[in-house]
Amino acid sequence: MVLSNHEGPKNTTQREDENNLRSWLDDARRDLQYAFRTLRAAPGFAAVVVLTLALGIGANTAVFSVVKAVLLQPLPVAHADRLVRVYENVPPAESPDGKPHRFNGMFTRDVLSARGGTRALSHVMAHGIGIVTLAGGSDSVRLSLAPVASEMFAMLDAYPSLGRPFTAADEQPGADRIVILGYGAWQRYFAGDSQAIGKSIRFNGTGRFSAGIALDADYTIVGVMPATFHIPDSGVQFWIPLSIDRLRGGASRRIAVIGRVANGASLEDAADELAGIARDLRGDTTAAAAGSGNRPRYELVRLRDEIGAPVEPALVVLTLAVGFVLLIACANVANLILARTSSREREIAIRIAIGAGRGRLVRQLLTESLLLAVIAGVAGTLLASAGVTLFRTLASTLPRIDLGAGSTPCWSVCSPASR
Repeated sequence: MVLSNHEGPKNTTQREDENNLRSWLDDARRDLQYAFRTLRAAPGFAAVVVLTLALGIGANTAVFSVVKAVLLQPLPVAHADRLVRVYENVPPAESPDGKPHRFNGMFTRDVLSARGGTRALSHVMAHGIGIVTLAGGSDSVRLSLAPVASEMFAMLDAYPSLGRPFTAADEQPGADRIVILGYGAWQRYFAGDSQAIGKSIRFNGTGRFSAGIALDADYTIVGVMPATFHIPDSGVQFWIPLSIDRLRGGASRRIAVIGRVANGASLEDAADELAGIARDLRGDTTAAAAGSGNRPRYELVRLRDEIGAPVEPALVVLTLAVGFVLLIACANVANLILARTSSREREIAIRIAIGAGRGRLVRQLLTESLLLAVIAGVAGTLLASAGVTLFRTLASTLPRIDLGAGSTPCWSVCSPASR
């Protein structure tokens, strides 16, 4: 009997809670059904509200996705926070035109010395860039090809998902011509066939754009990089070994350089060490150590910052612009809803007359607004997806190429396409 007296009130309370929940769900269902009927009776109003909100939501979501990929997320490679690009400040006394200059990269003989081992830079990777077309292909699309030093794989801790990486032997004079494909090129030209390893391809191009690449010569495919790999430029889909002969060009030849700062070292330490290498090689204790004006001889810029810096102002302006667009859209929708509510005074008066309370009316109006917001959110998500795809397409088809010292990574290296 004691157990029965104890369980009785508990079961009653539980049944009351279940009844309350069931009643609340029934009310919500009826409110939702009524909201659907109301909006269906005013399709023009619903369409204008949904389209207005969808445009604002879609534009903001697409732009924020790009901002997040370019400015906020780290590069999709190992040790991304320690990857730097090297620039050299040349004073007027050493400049051919008597003006100070800031060059991308280093003299090739300086690169060879830096590759031999530095304390502040654990890895030094020289690279070039070339624009070619694939000989015998079904299209004549211009493709980016990068001669890279074999240090690239260890520096980035990134290796082919199929096949093998380059080795130091592949850079030596007389070595076989080999190439590693990007994932996109592998899918596009070989349909993802693992038997592509060992096949040969040829490249066409001009001397101006081919960056020393052997044209109309067979390159044997030895590997395929993962889909997320986009170094040194987001548009690169082919990598070949950087011949050691290209690094013996002397003091008249520059090449782009990416390095990885060693643990415990700073950018200033690495810059000073590179300046010391240049001073020792040139035998000049003054000019070789001095930079341009107040700048040091060498500047190391984090790769992450370099990718975002050229487009950061534009993205900030674009973010503010689409933010105002969303604000205006919300204001317009609020005015539309207020205008429509004033036109429903007779309907609301009738509902009050038959017993509807203030809370029930407010809940109904909120349900209608929530339904419009959900539909607009779904439509905005679809528009945002299309917008991100458009940004990604533009980034991949319009890469920024520095034809002098190499390539500057495009922001799409971190775009959602790369993820």
